[in-house]
Amino acid sequence: HFVSTRLQKNNMGIFTEYEYISPCGNEMNFIRPADTPICFNELRDGELVYAQTMTQRFEPDMLHFCTDTERLYHPLFNHKRLRDNLCLISSHLAIKLSATFVPLESCHSGIGYDYNGTTFPVLTTSVAERTQGCP
Repeated sequence: HFVSTRLQKNNMGIFTEYEYISPCGNEMNFIRPADTPICFNELRDGELVYAQTMTQRFEPDMLHFCTDTERLYHPLFNHKRLRDNLCLISSHLAIKLSATFVPLESCHSGIGYDYNGTTFPVLTTSVAERTQGCP
């Protein structure tokens, strides 16, 4: 939780192979995630959970499928320094969400997501688009 709340882009000009930093007093934690620095692990009562206790309201119309990684992502809107970044949905949660995927003919990805009786198109993105923030 502590590291996640202070997480931000590394704009220091040093250790540039580490895309993110998390300041801790006089120390600096340099972070190089395998995919995104935030990973949603659970969907509980309409909230995506990350860092065990932090939450982001789930927006079913903002679910993204990355054609490069073949993974699901959702925007992070409420983080002070990483606002609008697309963040990874864990494989475990993605499998649960995909149980309600339905084919769509009017969507680029051809996939819809049924959430509480409403079907939303799953948006497509690429790694280049995903790292630029939310469209």
